[in-house]
Amino acid sequence: MAEKQLTDKERIEMLSREEKNRAAFAAVKDTLSLIDLTQNKSSSYTTYSRESLRSYLKNPASENNQKNLRKLSNFFLCV
Repeated sequence: MAEKQLTDKERIEMLSREEKNRAAFAAVKDTLSLIDLTQNKSSSYTTYSRESLRSYLKNPASENNQKNLRKLSNFFLCV
């Protein structure tokens, strides 16, 4: 089977595509090297009752209630 001879323009386009592919592969490889795939990530959630929410909102200035309201807010973002 005879090979098709590429023109100079086709060779340049092919090399350009290969260079872009190599650059994309290198970028992905660099990104993957930053991710630690050996570490398992687990999340746990606390369920909140209406009564606990009401008690947090009665005195939101309290440091403990502020922490609980932040946790509750994060819970709503995740769910």
